[in-house]
Amino acid sequence: MKTRLLCLVGLLYFGWAAGQAPTVSTYSPASGATNVVTTTNLVLTFGANVQKGSAGNITISQGVTVLQTIPVTNAAVTVSGAQVTINPPANLPTGRAVSVQIAAGAFQNAAGTDNYAGIADTTTWRFTTDGTRPTVSQFTPAQNATNVAVAANLVMRFSEKIERGTGNIVIRDGTTVVETIPVGDARVTIASDSIVTVNPTNNLPGSAAITVSIPDGAFRDFSGNPDAAVTWAFRTADITPPTIVAGSLDPAQNAIDVDRTTNLAFRFSERIEKGTGNIVIRNNNTDVETIPVGDARVSIASDSIITINPANDLPNAGNISVVIAANTFRDLAGNNYAGNAAAPWRFRTRDTEPPVLTNVTPLRNAANVVASTNLRLVFNERMQRGTAGDIVISSGSTVVATIPVATAPAGVIVISDSIVTIDPPADLPPGGITVNLQ
Repeated sequence: MKTRLLCLVGLLYFGWAAGQAPTVSTYSPASGATNVVTTTNLVLTFGANVQKGSAGNITISQGVTVLQTIPVTNAAVTVSGAQVTINPPANLPTGRAVSVQIAAGAFQNAAGTDNYAGIADTTTWRFTTDGTRPTVSQFTPAQNATNVAVAANLVMRFSEKIERGTGNIVIRDGTTVVETIPVGDARVTIASDSIVTVNPTNNLPGSAAITVSIPDGAFRDFSGNPDAAVTWAFRTADITPPTIVAGSLDPAQNAIDVDRTTNLAFRFSERIEKGTGNIVIRNNNTDVETIPVGDARVSIASDSIITINPANDLPNAGNISVVIAANTFRDLAGNNYAGNAAAPWRFRTRDTEPPVLTNVTPLRNAANVVASTNLRLVFNERMQRGTAGDIVISSGSTVVATIPVATAPAGVIVISDSIVTIDPPADLPPGGITVNLQ
């Protein structure tokens, strides 16, 4: 008996609910909502399942102006259980107060016995659409950042979800255009609907004042509001190694008659500091002095001028080369100087000492010398003819030959570097021979 009574009560309950007029439990967007995306669907959730009525319109208005009229029978209106979804054929206007009216009877209860009363006023379901432009909330690299890696991508985080608009992103080094990238290019990607990454084709120039210009409308939010034009500035890292400024070598490259007491100086293309390695001073192929760059004999002035003070005077009449090893100096960004081993710094020092005769042929006091022999003098440095003086060959007190150095015929005096060869005009007489340079 109790079971039959419960079933009867249940039938009465459901029959009563099916006969009620539909009422809305929630609106989406909610009435009074702000910043509603202009592409949003309009959703009503009823307290029970509903169905479309046979006629009636859904009207979207801005104040007294009707924006869209959608018949309930249109495919833009769908019903699923207790939920009605309205997909307006056109986007809603941006930044406007919008109201929705629904004709009475546009929807019915599931049994079709009672009609939804509808919305006749402009206040029951009223909201404001998004009229705010998206803005960049974060730049990477940061605005006005320094020492930015030249291979860095350019990343912008927007204040809201965005999509591509139109226009070009222009990257400049000062006033020079480095790259122009259409916003629709594959080098521009959007992640999480708000993070834009720009991947330039090539690395940015080093030590450059970079500006990135993003035009108005390059991106827009989902309501169609365009971003405002943006100029983004930062400075890239120095990737250029320091070099010795052309013409700054002192003594100059290939200089001659250089004072042996001189210091060696040159200037770099930028501010530098000491690294590691040696500076080697050579005379011909012989090392004269090896100076570690960290030694006090190597000094830096004005952050770019190097002075090297050798421990001793340079060799007399020396063919000097100065070899600066790689990494001995570096700029303040850590870029190392490449060194000059491939093209050393060369010059010739002044000759301030008289040449020294180091060897003779025939040897002093030699015996049984062939009468036709040539005489050879070996000096400690390269030689050349003087402008006066004679070579006098004597046998005892008798002068055998007097050869004027400046005017001797070709072949009589031959000079090869530091060797002077003398071919006497006649064979030497028997006996002791003396050669005087006068």
